[in-house]
Amino acid sequence: MKSLYKKYIVQMLYSPLSYICCMVFVLFCAANFFFGQKFFSVTGTTELHAFFYGIPYVCILVIPTLGSLCGTSKKEYSLPFHALSIYAAKILCIFTVLAVSLLLTLPVPICVSKAGSLEWNAVYSAYSMALLYL
Repeated sequence: MKSLYKKYIVQMLYSPLSYICCMVFVLFCAANFFFGQKFFSVTGTTELHAFFYGIPYVCILVIPTLGSLCGTSKKEYSLPFHALSIYAAKILCIFTVLAVSLLLTLPVPICVSKAGSLEWNAVYSAYSMALLYL
């Protein structure tokens, strides 16, 4: 399964659509927080609820797009692997790309903490729940 995982990761790394999906994920979450919550206005707060509320909505677009990059063909089933291991490698590959995208959103809470007080325990638990959601 390790070789299948490597194959799908390399396939994702060579595809520009995976980079576009990562960029859409990060920018949508950041824009949803900064502009949706009116962070730059007088009434803006440093609560990150709007930031984490955007993750399920952007996943509606990003997860199927990344799934289509792995693709399914009948040729893959002729490999000497069980069908479940092929699907598990694809799912782990998509999860890895999404986890890296989620990791790229870390500058948002760091920037917000510079602007005001932020409860880091809530941020840690929200990121762990976002990983479980992915």
